[in-house]
Amino acid sequence: MSERFETIDLVRGWALLGVAIINVHAMARGWTNHYALDLADTWYDTLAEYVLGIFFAHRAFPSLAFLLGVGIALQWRALNADGALVPGAALRVLRCRYAALLLLGVGHGLLLWPGDIVSSYALIVLVLLWRWPKDSNGLLRWVRLLGALVILVYALAVFGIATTAAQELPLSFPSFAYSPWSLALRMHLTEYFSYGLIQSALPEVWFAIALGVMIGQSGALERWLRGEANARMWFAFGFASFAIGTALELASSRLGAWDFTYPDGLGGALFTLGLPLASVGSVFVLLALARAWPTARARAVRETLIAAGKAPLTMFFGMSMGLIPIFHASFADWHAEMGRAAYTAVAVVMYALLAKFVSAWFAAGHARGPVELAWMRLAEALSSRGGSIRDAPGA
Repeated sequence: MSERFETIDLVRGWALLGVAIINVHAMARGWTNHYALDLADTWYDTLAEYVLGIFFAHRAFPSLAFLLGVGIALQWRALNADGALVPGAALRVLRCRYAALLLLGVGHGLLLWPGDIVSSYALIVLVLLWRWPKDSNGLLRWVRLLGALVILVYALAVFGIATTAAQELPLSFPSFAYSPWSLALRMHLTEYFSYGLIQSALPEVWFAIALGVMIGQSGALERWLRGEANARMWFAFGFASFAIGTALELASSRLGAWDFTYPDGLGGALFTLGLPLASVGSVFVLLALARAWPTARARAVRETLIAAGKAPLTMFFGMSMGLIPIFHASFADWHAEMGRAAYTAVAVVMYALLAKFVSAWFAAGHARGPVELAWMRLAEALSSRGGSIRDAPGA
């Protein structure tokens, strides 16, 4: 794909903002989980809790996973355009790229933020790249299988939660905020395996990536973004799914599922039932809203989100590096001293500063963000044929 769709960058930028707002609370440990209305002492903390739950939690990561799948399909197409590379060489290029991404994610998870999602994405992609290309029917079978697995897993979870008594969550103190740097580095390995890599087993993440690959390979998303096709059915499904899922989550909040206690009982069951609906639906809702966003409306916000979306790795890793001096015990040590709204404001300001840096970076003539450039250089080093990746399309 020669052109770059701003709509995709806009959605990715919004999802990255969500990731920043979600992660800042885990890093600062102001709340013990993402849903803790009983710990909100002010109206603005309560409002921030609802904004996080309705617009970002379980919405940001599926959107990033879906767009990652779309990107894989577009990279494959670029690598094979006009006979640029034979299929075997193109497959090796993609494998090297995502092996390099896995290494970056592992480094990030062990040294900075144990809740790293990049390595989980890379692991899933490498499994999907075990064989390629997959025909449309093969991809559709994968999507159906993973979709059925998501339904099965959540159905079992809903049943189990609905029939279990509520119980108090144990307090946990992560190394990011509560330990000196030397001790934190020793703790990161255990935390990374228990909190970071466990995300690789989530069926909804596999489903979102596979769905993105299927839609990206078919070209349906590009045709819709160009106005060449009508995706009314997909987006009607998205809005309906998002609305139903969010309504179930809001109903569950009235029954205690957003409190400090473990969300068992009816409230927990409704919450768990709403999660996959809201997660899948949010992908299509975000695409539709981004496409309809008038270019002249809130131009500064739009340009900030687009700039961030063009350099997702730089934004993601940059947030971890930027928040360490603020919250880590070896530095300012501000953890657990501010409310949900204040932590959200810190994340938004940090995000805006990073996006401004990225925008200036691109204005200086760079084609990729700084971490993205490092990613490609590492992928090149993993290749057995030196410059083959450097010269490959899409690099």
